[in-house]
Amino acid sequence: MGDTPQSAAASPGRLTSVRAGINAGALSGLVAAIVEGGLNVLGVDPSVFIYHLQKFGLGAISHNLPGWNELPTLLGAWAVTFLFYCGGGMLVGALAGSLLHSRLRRPTLTGRYELLLGWMGGCWLGTWLIWWSRQLVFSSLPFSDPRRLVLFAVLMVVGILIGRRAVRLRRRTPRMVRLLIPFIMLALMAGGGLLLGSYVAKSSRGRINDRNRDMPNVLLVVVDALRHDMFGFSGAPGMRTPRLDQLAEEGTVFRAAHAQAPFTWTSFGSLLTGKLPRRHGLVSMRPGLRWGQNRTLARCLEERPRKDGVALQEGDFVRGAFMTGTVSHGSGLLDGFDVYLEAMVGHGQVDLHNPWSLFRSRLLPWLIGAKFSQHNASTYVVDSAARWIHEHRHQRFMALVHLYSTHTDYNPDMDCREPYVDPAYQGPFEQLFNAQHRVLIEKGSYQVTPEDKQQITDLYRGGVTQADRDIGVLLDQLAASGVSRNTLVIVTSDHGESLGEHGRWEHNWMYEDNLRIPLVFAWPGRVPKGLEIDRPVDSIDLLPTVLDLMGLEPLEHASQLPRELEPQIVQGEDLERVQAAVDGISLLPLMEGTGPGPERLSFSENGRYQSVNDGRWKLIVRQRRMVPGALDSSLLESQPWQAWWEAQHSPADALDVRLFDLEIDPAEKLNLAAMLRKGEAPRSNSFRAEADRLWQTLVDLEKRMPIRRDMLQGSARDGENELFEALGYGGGIDG
Repeated sequence: MGDTPQSAAASPGRLTSVRAGINAGALSGLVAAIVEGGLNVLGVDPSVFIYHLQKFGLGAISHNLPGWNELPTLLGAWAVTFLFYCGGGMLVGALAGSLLHSRLRRPTLTGRYELLLGWMGGCWLGTWLIWWSRQLVFSSLPFSDPRRLVLFAVLMVVGILIGRRAVRLRRRTPRMVRLLIPFIMLALMAGGGLLLGSYVAKSSRGRINDRNRDMPNVLLVVVDALRHDMFGFSGAPGMRTPRLDQLAEEGTVFRAAHAQAPFTWTSFGSLLTGKLPRRHGLVSMRPGLRWGQNRTLARCLEERPRKDGVALQEGDFVRGAFMTGTVSHGSGLLDGFDVYLEAMVGHGQVDLHNPWSLFRSRLLPWLIGAKFSQHNASTYVVDSAARWIHEHRHQRFMALVHLYSTHTDYNPDMDCREPYVDPAYQGPFEQLFNAQHRVLIEKGSYQVTPEDKQQITDLYRGGVTQADRDIGVLLDQLAASGVSRNTLVIVTSDHGESLGEHGRWEHNWMYEDNLRIPLVFAWPGRVPKGLEIDRPVDSIDLLPTVLDLMGLEPLEHASQLPRELEPQIVQGEDLERVQAAVDGISLLPLMEGTGPGPERLSFSENGRYQSVNDGRWKLIVRQRRMVPGALDSSLLESQPWQAWWEAQHSPADALDVRLFDLEIDPAEKLNLAAMLRKGEAPRSNSFRAEADRLWQTLVDLEKRMPIRRDMLQGSARDGENELFEALGYGGGIDG
């Protein structure tokens, strides 16, 4: 392309530079489409390939290879990539040639073409290096950190230098190949254009029909790391949460709701399936991890029969998930959704029924565009969700919206932080509080002052108000779209957050500030107004409750399984039945007052601990100390050497078993198990009996779970927390 010589004596005009830029942009776009599109077809994500290589060895190469039946669709989407990359490259090249005309010193079209090709190809390569290395180097730092900016600059320079050197290879390409390249490129672009037209047909999913006409829409809002005690309706002084307070007045509030895990993926798994963690299987957070077959709430909306015998069909609901944080479609958590947006990953709105929409979401220009949209607008996710709701206002829909303003970084918008933050504060957390700060505190590298703690709490409170504002945007959109009265709205969280209690920060702890969550249901005319329920409930109850409210048949409950089905022994269809059962129950009888509901035990766990809570007594046990049979007395009873050992060695030994009476000690400051160990408990107390009783419930639970405790693999955060506890780092302020 572009080999026509031009007289050195003549001064080439701007048109020559533009032609050179068009040719350079076309070829660089062609090469980029071949490389990036090819990796996409093969299912290779270079940013996590190193992790997969460590985990699977050479098997990482074939880890995500598509099946033969997927190849035609992928190849079609690849063809569309050439249309955008080559066409976009031509436009950028023309602009570059025009703007840089006066600086292009080479006198021939070919010379200018090669110069621009080196720069444009180098910029592609440099951008790839920057993006693909972001998870390997300085991954915990924000993009604006000077260290990352220097690294980005170095990688871009390296890319450009390699690009300019690689241009020389073009000269060795046979002339026939160079002549054929333009025709091949035009053919691919034309084919891509034809296929693109077939991909943009409007979906009819969610169309109102006799099966879904009398059913509600569903809006499920999950605010990440949202505590249960930070609202006006919960009695928190000075909190500004007008929209949530109004929603609580218009619906039913569960004041004693608990999450099944104090971290995101596992908790979301329980919330969306109605299952305990060791039944749904997503028991940690690691790159590339994907759970097995699970029926999510979204999937139920096309599979469950109605109570009147009418069966829902595929397409009766259109389902969209708008995620801010780490919850991703790749983990399997969003199974059943037709549309998803993953802001943190960089995936803009993706329509799973449109092959090009899915394919392009993994291409660099769209990844970078989505990340910039998120960076430049804190309302990116909620605005996208509101727009989608408006577009589907005449259809039956389910929207899952994941908000993140209460998760680190605590960096709320200015209008949300101003009501809380002290302008006179001067310290390391003036602008924000992030995970790096938490690590320094837990290591003991920084001692938090009372002023620091108040500042961190105030930043968090600003995040709560920002979440309230965003929820208001969604509620306003429901009203503007005319669907408020026919939409079931649920607001909850995946887990709470520690703000210095017990010397701990953020989450993945087993205390109530991490496990208790808000839970509000509202649906005009169906869910009771202004009702507050103090009975203990769990996030696993959400799915059965939604199915009940929508008039759908319940899923089989684990208590209904035949006793002869031993979960850890059965195989085949019996194992599938055990795994498909749910552990949650419908809360509708509690709302309607038709039944008090059974006495509940709330079970939660992370990679290191598990807990059981009956509403008053709570037992926390280290996973590795759980064994069949009765509670080992050595874990509770005082031994002659124990006081000396704990004084000389790790205080983590005292955390193997913790027992709390939440009725008199809701802040969990008094570990009754430690009193038993040290011989300080009164003889008349029932501490030991309660510990024995709750221990046995954990032993019984183990028998009912298809995943054994010894099969659990902790996440990196679990190992980090284990190390900090073993070294005795407590975090500066206790409680």
